[in-house]
Amino acid sequence: MTKHIILGSRGSPLALAQVKEVSDALAKAFGSEITVEVRVIKTLGDKNTSQPLDKLGRTGIFVKELEKALLDEKIDIAVHSMKDLPVTFPPNLILGGVLPRKNASEVIVTRGEGFMQLTSGSKVGTGSLRRKAQILNYREDLEIIPIRGNLNTRLRKLKEGLVDALVTAWAALHRLGRKYWQEFRLEFFSPWEFVPAAGQGVIALEVLESRKDILKLLSKIIDVNTYLASLTERTAIKELGGGCHLGAGAYAEVCDDRIKVKGMLAGENEVVYAELEGDVLEAVELGETIARMLKSESAILEP
Repeated sequence: MTKHIILGSRGSPLALAQVKEVSDALAKAFGSEITVEVRVIKTLGDKNTSQPLDKLGRTGIFVKELEKALLDEKIDIAVHSMKDLPVTFPPNLILGGVLPRKNASEVIVTRGEGFMQLTSGSKVGTGSLRRKAQILNYREDLEIIPIRGNLNTRLRKLKEGLVDALVTAWAALHRLGRKYWQEFRLEFFSPWEFVPAAGQGVIALEVLESRKDILKLLSKIIDVNTYLASLTERTAIKELGGGCHLGAGAYAEVCDDRIKVKGMLAGENEVVYAELEGDVLEAVELGETIARMLKSESAILEP
């Protein structure tokens, strides 16, 4: 008997591209044994596009309505960008799986100039305190302009000259499609030199804990290395007190039986970094340790 699966998602082009990846993964694993329906749900983050993320004063602005749909059993799986997921789940909801991670690099997008060639005072658009701090760490002579909206909307604002550059995730640009960004110049920064948000580039699948049937399906498509790296990163952010109001990032890579992780913590006038490596079975401990290292180097979190 064919099983019908309802995927819940935001309605942006990027979100729908992520849903297609999930649908394709399920089709590859199960073929005609399942059918997939996509249900678009508008979130608070989609409705409020004027305020910077760190000023909205709450976490989960891109997920709460999707989580409600899960709890109300209107959808079977909520598809998220992992970086949008709060580091703790509501009662009865869990992370059911992740797909293989896309490249987590940050990209500076311009109309043609290189980042280091931008004139002093050029406007760089980002709503992220983490990105703002790291950009100014490279070039303190640039002006950071809070900018919100779906990625294609932000790219349009760059084209119109409202900003001179944007900072965004390469995974998002890649998923959105070349037609949206082919006229711009892209300058890549590896996750080890420009630390991304925890879970950047990862598609997260949230489900009801009681849905053993869905969890069994997702066990066939989960990427274990991506899961362990994300667990390390999210543990670090949780230990730091996570959320969009905090300028913090973390990135981890799994190689054989080792995990290497780098974290960063930023305030208005300070950026600190920490890096370590450990056994793959110590993902949570590594996340906790990197957070403690950042705290010990910073005055940001002191009362």
